[in-house]
Amino acid sequence: MFKHLDFSRFDLVNSKNILIECENCLHIFRVVDNNHALQIKQLYQSTEYAIHSEERNVYFKGQQVQACEAQSEIVLEYLSQSDPINILDIGCFDGSLLGAFEKLTKTDRLVGYDLEARSTFKENCSGIFTSNPIDFIDEKFDLIILSHSIIYIEDLKSLFINISKLLNKDGYLFIHIPNILKRPSMLLLGDQYHYFSPQSLDVLCSFFGFRNINLKSSIFEKDILFIGQKHKKTNSRQCRGILESLLVKVDNFRQKILAIRSIYKTIWIFGTTMEAAFAESIWATDICGFIDEDPQKTGKTFHGKPVIHPKSLDANEVCLLPYFSSFLKLKSRLNSEYSGIFILLD
Repeated sequence: MFKHLDFSRFDLVNSKNILIECENCLHIFRVVDNNHALQIKQLYQSTEYAIHSEERNVYFKGQQVQACEAQSEIVLEYLSQSDPINILDIGCFDGSLLGAFEKLTKTDRLVGYDLEARSTFKENCSGIFTSNPIDFIDEKFDLIILSHSIIYIEDLKSLFINISKLLNKDGYLFIHIPNILKRPSMLLLGDQYHYFSPQSLDVLCSFFGFRNINLKSSIFEKDILFIGQKHKKTNSRQCRGILESLLVKVDNFRQKILAIRSIYKTIWIFGTTMEAAFAESIWATDICGFIDEDPQKTGKTFHGKPVIHPKSLDANEVCLLPYFSSFLKLKSRLNSEYSGIFILLD
């Protein structure tokens, strides 16, 4: 298994864990023993995690911007309040997302919560940081954010009870997480408790009394963006589960990599995320390095190998896109904009 911090191996010591799919909401979750849970907690309270810095850039409105800037603009389109707003970011990391909101709209109170203090929090926003339990927060918010954090919180029931208590009657809940249907290899992240499809997240939130306003964005195509408000609780059930088919996809991923390895002697791998790390672990040797369009990542290393921009590829060099055919648009764009040979898994 892998860990999210740098997508390196996360080999558990004397621990067992099981993936289960809820028969009601059909969200997939990891059941762990106490030792595994302790290792996850220690990981997110470690100095390594506290000093880790990660900037993700996306193309938004014709230019490359930080992902937090795009997130804040998208969410603010749904907020109609003219008065200064109070925002709570659960899993705030370094405060960048709170800072992005602060730049775009009038804010009254900004609160960031995470397990451990981040030294750069005050550099990114003027808000207040807390690592005390969420139960200790005693005020109301107009917007509560869970950006890539709900999937790491083991007790969802307690989380939603607190969110319901802290959110104003007309307030908004914003959740941003990977879409497991588009990124099945995320199941291999051993430090993650929950995995959602758009449908299973809707059902879970409805159960806890939140209605999805159906936020959509072409900017984050591999992710789920949920923005909702308090609503009467509903109990609904999806038709069929997805865990078995996702595990088949993960195995297909492995088989495809092995088949491609038998054809090409050396290769570049596109990306510096979970899919790239998984592909590298299967390919094992003769990897030139990694390809990334993000200027924040090029010139650095990933898993000890160089990260270069695709414009640096020669015409005869091969770059593996560790995705299936749903990413044909990406393949077509890369082949049209750069030299090199870009190939998908199928």
